[in-house]
Amino acid sequence: MIALLPLLASLPLVAAALAAAASAPAQKPKPNAEKSIQAGLAWLARHQNKNGSWGGPSLAKQCTEGKSCYDARADVNDHYGEGLTGLALLCFLRAGYDDQTDKALADPLTGKPIAARDVVGAGLKWLKKTQTKAGSFGRSIPHVYNDSIGTMAMAEAFAATKSAAWKECATKGVSYMVGAQRPNPDDEALWGWRYASRQLIEEEKPKRTTTEQGAEAWRKELYDADTSATGWAVAALWSGIRAGIEVPDATMKGALDFLNDVSRTDGMVGYLKAEEAGEKVTGPFDTFDYHPSTLAAIAVLIRSSTTRDTSNRFLDLNAQQVLKDMPRVTSDNLSVDYYYWYHGTQALNRIEGTEGASKKKRKLADPWNKAVLEALTALQDRTKDACSQGGWVTADRWSLYAGGPVYSTTMGVLSIEAIVEKDKKK
Repeated sequence: MIALLPLLASLPLVAAALAAAASAPAQKPKPNAEKSIQAGLAWLARHQNKNGSWGGPSLAKQCTEGKSCYDARADVNDHYGEGLTGLALLCFLRAGYDDQTDKALADPLTGKPIAARDVVGAGLKWLKKTQTKAGSFGRSIPHVYNDSIGTMAMAEAFAATKSAAWKECATKGVSYMVGAQRPNPDDEALWGWRYASRQLIEEEKPKRTTTEQGAEAWRKELYDADTSATGWAVAALWSGIRAGIEVPDATMKGALDFLNDVSRTDGMVGYLKAEEAGEKVTGPFDTFDYHPSTLAAIAVLIRSSTTRDTSNRFLDLNAQQVLKDMPRVTSDNLSVDYYYWYHGTQALNRIEGTEGASKKKRKLADPWNKAVLEALTALQDRTKDACSQGGWVTADRWSLYAGGPVYSTTMGVLSIEAIVEKDKKK
């Protein structure tokens, strides 16, 4: 009995320790960029449609029975399949996987190798089939997001493989995007982009201008542009330029002129107008936190693509606005915004190491990279024996509206790949 006294005395302490351990928050997974990328690519490969595409509504058909990654709140449709497929292909291409190179991709869920070459090849072939003779990507009405991302994917596939088939698609896509640019409302120069292409607006002129009121509405739409659509269009043209495809100087100048028009002197940027900078872009699922610095990040990407002048002070003003709103995950997940995190990561890592107005090299990206890696690592699914493993199935505003987990997973993978690419250049 005496020998048991020390043990009995220690039992309350043991119980207290166990209770504390049970109530303590779960340990956060340690960020590992390469593992996150590989797991994300494996998730995308498992959820590719049999025809080579990726989609929003079709996602549930690719999930393991009873373990769907689909969020019941989502209001997605099939209109964005070309864009989602392009984003998925960019994830593989930027990780070094193309349709001509045998490179092993291990699936951490099944333990089996994935033939990434076949995944990329099937996706590119499907995307090619959706391209119209004019160069747009779409089985229905052309949409600048689909056209931009489809063009990006083809341009980067051509840059990686030098394939004539992908060059033809990329060249047609770039040509379409050049023609899709809206005219400057003040003169005969060029401007930004909007959801519908200029070609589509011009085609509708005869039937929409039969009355004075209709003609006025048509003219207003012709000159309309927004920062987000312009950002994607410029990204597509930038990928084309890097692949050796010619883009007119006037096109890039027009994009820069539009950006300057919607930019405020403090680095904030408006969606349609400079005076609207900081205002919430309303729409479906906007109960999520709105991050107005998204447009400042897009501005960095537009400016750095349209001019070689890295010393422009607006690059730093835009970047500082982004750094004021760091990635974080709140308990209700309403802070999650893969779209913002993607553009912020692309922007800060694009200008990292460039010479600013002070003649010193910029060192801006590291705090952001640390925060976004922690946020994305915390959100990446690690459910054992579930097809959701490796994907980003926690929703944000745009995934519920546009593309579901395919969208959020591609945004997560592409963001982390931008960080890895920057680190390789050190």
